[in-house]
Amino acid sequence: MSGTIVANWSAPWNVGGELSVGRQGCRAGVLLVECGGSRKVAERVMTKLQRTREDPRAVGGALRRLTNHSKMMQIEILEHLVDEDDWQLALPMYKALREKAWYQWNPSLHAKMVAMLATAQLSQEMQSLVLETPENLTVRDRLNLQVSLIETLGKRGLLDHALLIFQELKYLPVASAGQLGYRALVRAYVHAGLPHEAHLFLSEMKREGFIPCLDDYKALLHAYGRDGYLADMEKLQQEISLAGLKLDKSGYNMMLSAYGQAKKFEMVVETVERMRRLNISCSVNSRNAMSKSCPTAISLLTDLREIPPTPAALCSELELRKVSEGELMVIKELLILGVPPECVRYAEEAWDLDLHRMFLGTANVALFLWLQQLKARCIGGVKFPSEVRVVTGWGKHSDVEGKSVVKENVAEFLERMNSPFRVDSQNRGVLTARGTSLQSWLTVMFQ
Repeated sequence: MSGTIVANWSAPWNVGGELSVGRQGCRAGVLLVECGGSRKVAERVMTKLQRTREDPRAVGGALRRLTNHSKMMQIEILEHLVDEDDWQLALPMYKALREKAWYQWNPSLHAKMVAMLATAQLSQEMQSLVLETPENLTVRDRLNLQVSLIETLGKRGLLDHALLIFQELKYLPVASAGQLGYRALVRAYVHAGLPHEAHLFLSEMKREGFIPCLDDYKALLHAYGRDGYLADMEKLQQEISLAGLKLDKSGYNMMLSAYGQAKKFEMVVETVERMRRLNISCSVNSRNAMSKSCPTAISLLTDLREIPPTPAALCSELELRKVSEGELMVIKELLILGVPPECVRYAEEAWDLDLHRMFLGTANVALFLWLQQLKARCIGGVKFPSEVRVVTGWGKHSDVEGKSVVKENVAEFLERMNSPFRVDSQNRGVLTARGTSLQSWLTVMFQ
């Protein structure tokens, strides 16, 4: 790639991003195009569009028919094509969209287009697209575009290109150019799976007088944990403290995930205890990271033929089934944490357990604990509402649309227990039971 091309490239950092501005006042990710509509619908439309690729006339007609869809849907379809490196369709569609009166040029999407063409080694098309950058861009816009390009190229492993843009970016007459450039470069190397190199740039950033924010450190923390460099992750945590910053909930969740992935069960529990001492509550994501580390215990929990009467009885059952001491430690911690308060609702007209965003293991533990709560209410003589619901979702956001692993397993488990829960006739993502029927079942189940 020539320096001339790089000099003409420009970028977005001032519209909504992948990670929001934190208290430290910096941003952490490449910007996303905010689109409405269903991603699954966009995938289906894209599949139909791709079938026309062999016939240029058919491609043109298909692109024209896209105008029947909403503006946001058209942009989402384009992003799908870019994600799949389908430049033969993405490039003409992008050019067609830019001719629309309603289209607002988006530096992030432009960066993705350029990076896609660079990956395909289409230098002529890439240079043409670069030269089509709007002439009325401000210096800030150009800075934003270059920042996005650095990160986007990093995701594609085109680090030489990213470094060239970084060198050009530093000469822009904007006070924050250097800091934003280093921030993007750190993330580029993180995306490329090179956390140690990313750390070197973070250190260089500090030597140049720029102060990294918590999100900069967290990008690196996540990479070290993801790639199994636990010692480096722990050293970085100390570096964060020395910088006068406090790790937040999402940072600790990264550590939970890393320790769980490495089967460092003692460290999982120690991290939860540390969060507790710091008064940092464990979220659904925290529980997901924990449950994912216990595949054997979760599998046995899923296959239970009867519901143990207490959490202690459940642990004894898992111990009898030879669950490892490490997994059992984490399961006990999950039971102590209880059901996330935001996932339970006890209203006069209905009681709900919401399992959205939960992994299967987290959902199984939450369901068990919730049934314990219902048992306690039953024993305590609390009047049950007319309807009790378990909200699982129907699989809208699953890998296979309409196929929810959590829904299938929860429904099968409750059916195996002869519970009165049934799939709601009006909402297939909800299991419902009449309050009176559920109360009778609980009385028999836990007598």
